[in-house]
Amino acid sequence: MLRIFAIFLVLLSVAGPARAQEQWHGRVLHACEDEEGYPPFTFPGPDGNAQGFSVELLNDALAGTGMRLDVAFLPTIRCNASIDNGSMDLSMEDYWDPDFAARWRITDSLYDGAFVLYYDRQRHPDGLDLTDVTAHPEQHRGCGLLGEIYDIFPPGQIDGREHLYAEAFGRVTSGACEFYPDLLEFGLAYKWNGRPLLEDKRIGYIRYPVPPRPARPNRYPSGDKQPLFFYLRHDFAEGETLIQRINGTIARWRRTGQDQAVLGHYIDLTALPGAP
Repeated sequence: MLRIFAIFLVLLSVAGPARAQEQWHGRVLHACEDEEGYPPFTFPGPDGNAQGFSVELLNDALAGTGMRLDVAFLPTIRCNASIDNGSMDLSMEDYWDPDFAARWRITDSLYDGAFVLYYDRQRHPDGLDLTDVTAHPEQHRGCGLLGEIYDIFPPGQIDGREHLYAEAFGRVTSGACEFYPDLLEFGLAYKWNGRPLLEDKRIGYIRYPVPPRPARPNRYPSGDKQPLFFYLRHDFAEGETLIQRINGTIARWRRTGQDQAVLGHYIDLTALPGAP
């Protein structure tokens, strides 16, 4: 009897993904990203179509399902609202947020990035004093993007009103704010948006250790790095099966080193902390 039950469970596990793939065949997974894109993860190519690390990962996860990925570049707030109302299915890479996790399904971390504060070298020729920034946040204001998540900083420290990255960096170099927080990988890849950011002699950066987040689901050790996740709307058909499929691809990429191979197409990996 136990043997028969075990065989039944195996057949059920095979039938589940098969049913999901039948439902997915011919469908489009509608995903959204910031209107400028977020290199090296998701950004418009020369033909306007999405490219980048996250795009390659999702295309690999969808291979054989009959479902196709389509990415729209929208303002962050509109992207989030579109997932809530069901006109979009998936938010491309985002930071951990308990509100998002309550509203949508969340994958494992697709990538753990080095978080930094970008600053103006003319204002801080000897470098930004991170100890002072963290000890006296009320005296050190950063600027960011509207709709982005900055809850690793004290409330009010980040003025998140800008729509475009260029505007945020412009406020740093104009003296309106002291720093812009983001991943180092983003700065290294910003050349894909037409501006080799880290070749600008005015722009410096300093590591900002991400504090531990006990509630954050992450199967992989990220230390003081900033993990990125995909978020899928809760009512997506066979959504849990899709999450498991994406998680399996993430794990395989990490295990085989494909994550580094793909990322190396977009940025210089030797510029990252801990690189040989």
